[in-house]
Amino acid sequence: MKIWYESQNGGNHILVASRVRLARNLVDYPFSMKITPQQERALVDEVHEKFFEQRDAADDYYRYFDLENTGSLQKNAMAERYTITPYLRDRKEAAGAIVSQDESECIMIGEEDHLRIQATALGDALGSVYKTADRLDDELSERIAYAYNHKYGYITSCPTSMGTGLRAAYVMHLPFLEKENLIKPLADELNRLGFTLRHMYGDAAGALGSLYQLSNQRTLGMSEEEILNSLKNMMIQVTDHERGSRERLFRKKRPEIEDIVYRSYGVLTYGKMFGAGEALNHLSNIRMGIDEGILKTGQPAKDIYALMMNILPGTLMCREGKNLGSADRHLCRASYIHQNLPKLCES
Repeated sequence: MKIWYESQNGGNHILVASRVRLARNLVDYPFSMKITPQQERALVDEVHEKFFEQRDAADDYYRYFDLENTGSLQKNAMAERYTITPYLRDRKEAAGAIVSQDESECIMIGEEDHLRIQATALGDALGSVYKTADRLDDELSERIAYAYNHKYGYITSCPTSMGTGLRAAYVMHLPFLEKENLIKPLADELNRLGFTLRHMYGDAAGALGSLYQLSNQRTLGMSEEEILNSLKNMMIQVTDHERGSRERLFRKKRPEIEDIVYRSYGVLTYGKMFGAGEALNHLSNIRMGIDEGILKTGQPAKDIYALMMNILPGTLMCREGKNLGSADRHLCRASYIHQNLPKLCES
């Protein structure tokens, strides 16, 4: 089965995807900082058994990964795609993940909280992914007792997650705000308002692929509906900022922008070796070019996002079924791009 970003419809020029996570802890086990290895093993096994005990044995929509016994290739690939968190990937103690075949749904077991229930979809789908996560949450709560306080709501390991335990996020493509060096001042202002804007891939030197995650910080004292609505309103404002930046730069530098887009397409069409960062940045330029009508491919920009995800190092090696050295990864990445880069329409 294809992964969610390969098979779903949705997404626009700026908004790429929506994700929701619910943090939950089981009342019968100590929190993560106090739990023993034996209790962790019992917790993972209990959640695994309770989730599958009433399911039809022939229903294979959900798969279970015992992460202590899952290979590093698989774990790295899932973490790159944000199916599981880096924290869960790197754990040496008992941990597990219940994952739908398309990876749009995941129950992480043994995170900083006992459970992180996650749903993801392309485009502006915050309401629908919340309903999916809420359904999984309801299903588990019928079989497992959660740590809950009638005054404070769900009790979580981090005080900022208490209340609803809801973390919602949008993935956004913001190349023009980057070009105008407006990401940091925007992120600072969002932080002051109770939101976080951070890059999806990259390091202190900057983002790769111009992909950013916009998420809420506060949960205590707010209902789920209030959190989702406030984040959507902020997403609309960030989208407007990006659109404004696009309009300004196209008025001033359209030939230069078109040159960047066509150069990136040429490099990826004819190049023989690509590092992940280089390829992501070129694909970002191509996505931007498709969005703005510079490139005519007959394929939606979401296909470029799928291509960006599928050339990440862990996903690349997982698909090949083996560890690859740097040079082999670069060759393999170039080959995959050559096979999957959209062809330009004849004018």
